[in-house]
Amino acid sequence: MTECERIIQQGLLPESFFEEEERCGFLVTEKRKKVWAVLLDLLLKFDEVCKKHGLVYSLYSGTMLGAVRHHGFIPWDDDVDITMPRDDYEKLLQLNSEFNGQYFLQTPLTDPASGFAFAKIRNSNTTALSKKFAYQRFNHGIYIDIIPLDKWSLEGGEERYYELRRLILINSTFMRKDNPLLDEEDLSRLHDWKKYNYCAKDIYLKIQELAKSSQCIHSDYVSCALCAGPRYERKVLCAEDFESVVMMDFEVFRFPVAKGYDRILKTQYGNYLSLPPIEDRGLKHQGAFFEPDIPFECYLYKQGYWLKNNNNR
Repeated sequence: MTECERIIQQGLLPESFFEEEERCGFLVTEKRKKVWAVLLDLLLKFDEVCKKHGLVYSLYSGTMLGAVRHHGFIPWDDDVDITMPRDDYEKLLQLNSEFNGQYFLQTPLTDPASGFAFAKIRNSNTTALSKKFAYQRFNHGIYIDIIPLDKWSLEGGEERYYELRRLILINSTFMRKDNPLLDEEDLSRLHDWKKYNYCAKDIYLKIQELAKSSQCIHSDYVSCALCAGPRYERKVLCAEDFESVVMMDFEVFRFPVAKGYDRILKTQYGNYLSLPPIEDRGLKHQGAFFEPDIPFECYLYKQGYWLKNNNNR
């Protein structure tokens, strides 16, 4: 039984959910609907654990935008982003036993071959493959991103942010290390990684400590700095905007969204209610491959990314 068949059998989504349709001039295929179904199932599991343990969270980034503008997924989106206060995030990381069976809570501490700066919850019976990382033996199931919301001091904040970005890129290089098809830029990064003999776990712990360095001070600002894109000014947010949540429709369910979503989304996207040009829709996660009906290990062995006599995990 595939995960989507299980989801239908358990009554989480009707069969009609998987029908191909056009949204905002973009064709949402049956396969994309299957990916969405797996993501929704992961989100429901995460929500269940948070309610059980009294943990606070909000939809974030493109998922928040989807809830506000589309009442569900942005039609050309294929992931889910969550943020939660650092204290709640740390509590979540102690609950990995809650995620069993097809569910897996991934950090470099639970899956040492991974080097992501923040936690992911994956479905191990599916595949979400970034070709840059395909040769690295960690869990490559379809995932939702769980990003801690850290207090943020403006004093030295930009320097701290770009140092975090530098460290995150080091561990991103670690996840490329066994890929025989790297371009010149990646090979140069890999050369530096080998030269300095970095330890991925140590880098991960250093990232967490640096991100938490403003945790004990009073600040009117917060940041999801571990999601370290190139635009620092889009990552510094007002703390009061996250002080409470409102429930919003997201596909056929309802999930919490930070009450200050309007200011958050304007900071991140500007005029967020306007749709991007048609030619820019569907550009997210180019080079990524999703297979909601095949477990990642089966896919990676079959495609030759992993060799059974090469156990480098």
